[in-house]
Amino acid sequence: MNRFDPELLAKVEPWRLHVLEQGVIPLKQKELMMVAMCAVARFLPGLRIHAERALEQGATAQELFETCALSQLIGGVPSYRESVLIVEELVQTPTGGPQRSE
Repeated sequence: MNRFDPELLAKVEPWRLHVLEQGVIPLKQKELMMVAMCAVARFLPGLRIHAERALEQGATAQELFETCALSQLIGGVPSYRESVLIVEELVQTPTGGPQRSE
């Protein structure tokens, strides 16, 4: 967006940052909601980014997988399958084993 319309980006970015900052809804919950929305829309780059951020905010692997399961209710099996593949990749440890779910 910056390349094609820097003025629009200058207006949109503060708004985006405002709605994603800490408020009544904790950041972890906001990121999990964003994961679900991206899964339903099948916006995979956004899903990866928000799943990573959810993990950074303390989300467990189980919370992410449950979020993926919920996306199936609106987005169907394709949204569930695609989101699970990304989450599986993200929660693998460097040794290739699954991340400990709490």
